[in-house]
Amino acid sequence: RVLESRSRREAWLTMACFTGQVYSCIYYSVFLATALLFIAGYRLVRMPSDERTRVIRLMVVPVVASAVIAAPYAAAYLLNRSSLGDRIDRDVYLYSATLRNYLATSEFNLLYGRTSEWFGQPERLLFPGITAVVLAMVGLAQFDRTRITLAIAGVTGFVLSLGLNTPVYAALRLVVTPYRGLRAPAAS
Repeated sequence: RVLESRSRREAWLTMACFTGQVYSCIYYSVFLATALLFIAGYRLVRMPSDERTRVIRLMVVPVVASAVIAAPYAAAYLLNRSSLGDRIDRDVYLYSATLRNYLATSEFNLLYGRTSEWFGQPERLLFPGITAVVLAMVGLAQFDRTRITLAIAGVTGFVLSLGLNTPVYAALRLVVTPYRGLRAPAAS
């Protein structure tokens, strides 16, 4: 919304929500930050330079404030990482999704459980259901700014969920420290 409204209030609310996400679940905040970077990059590149500069200036103080507020959590995460080390590739591969996992549901799913549970395992049962797939396809039949933003978020989440089954995740682990501590990319 801040990219639409260019409102200081929206900038603060965005970063307050993101900071809350950091404290509630590091996994989702790391994945969300990645998606937001792609979304913001796409949207900012398409803005006139004066508006882009205004939005970036508008976000600087809320982003810094968010980083300061999240710093104690990040410090605890880094201390934990220094004593436990990075997640080993074997564990990350185990919890990296495959295309087949997007056909899998839990055995307890009343509609699909008996027929699709063998496509996955816990934390890799990712089939959202036929209705969700059809609605997504209908929603993406036309593209506008909002739908492109949602598509970027969806594609980012999908690629990240594949974890070490793609070179993207391996590159992120090399460059972005929090990715080294995540065990279950399929959770993205």
